[in-house]
Amino acid sequence: MTQKTASSFLLKLTLGPIVGARLPTFKGESGGMPARRRVCAIIEPAVTIESAVLAAWLLLLGPPRSDPAAVAVAEPNPSALGALERLVPTGGRAVEMVLVPAGVFVMGSDAADADPDEHPATQIQVGAFWIDRVEVTNSRYARCVEAGGCSLPAGPAFTQDALAEHPVSIVSWAQARAYCSWVGKRLPTEAEWEKAARGVDGRPYPWGFSFDPERLNAGYSFGTEAVDSRLDGASPFGVLGMAGNVWEWTASLYRPYPYDPSDGREDPGARGARVNRGGSWYYGSKFARTTQRATADHMYRRIGDLGFRCASSSAPR
Repeated sequence: MTQKTASSFLLKLTLGPIVGARLPTFKGESGGMPARRRVCAIIEPAVTIESAVLAAWLLLLGPPRSDPAAVAVAEPNPSALGALERLVPTGGRAVEMVLVPAGVFVMGSDAADADPDEHPATQIQVGAFWIDRVEVTNSRYARCVEAGGCSLPAGPAFTQDALAEHPVSIVSWAQARAYCSWVGKRLPTEAEWEKAARGVDGRPYPWGFSFDPERLNAGYSFGTEAVDSRLDGASPFGVLGMAGNVWEWTASLYRPYPYDPSDGREDPGARGARVNRGGSWYYGSKFARTTQRATADHMYRRIGDLGFRCASSSAPR
């Protein structure tokens, strides 16, 4: 087998279970998103041959064995494993969800520094839901890989013990959905995410109305940090990491405001870019505002700054 043929085989082996979606193209200004954000929000068309080979070898070698709480399940049962993941400690801590009560909140912003896609600010009614207090970590995602419920991320970070409690990244929208389904949950809608981040008083940052660089990991830092590193950056509901560290996938298609859940943006089978929220370590403070919107077309980015957390319409069992 030639090197080219071997690389092609390993690329297909690696990308087959991970992608399953068309490769995106750069759309410039056509999608209504300012080009300055699309430059880093576009999706890499594919991983390099070298990273594909690395991920393929990780797949062939088997899942990591460093997580003592790993659960081996041949045929994942979403409902049963959902209850399990909510109760079993992971990396020494239980997976905790936070209740966001039903009610109205202001979605979007008419502030002078807001981007056009954040207009207009609108009163939105959201039903009660539960959301993960922290982002899904490498250790939690690794359990899903071991159980056969999730495919490998494109990068090897989730196998490193030192990064076990950092947010998993370089995962596609489909991979994020698969994990949330595996634990009996789902991705939050864009409206749910924003309400969990800003509460009902219209604050631009999870902790209040003024930017504080000590409360988040952003501004081109040296990478991700543990998901509970900034306790004083919590939202009004006690949700952590809603600003900085990694962008987070939402369930919603990127569509203009006002937000309307009945216009097709919450259709999981629809094609198109999905909304990312929260900013990341790789972006400046402006992108950490609770109303800031970015987008990615189902796929992951090579930069490790896009992760996710899960939500649920029912109370954790």
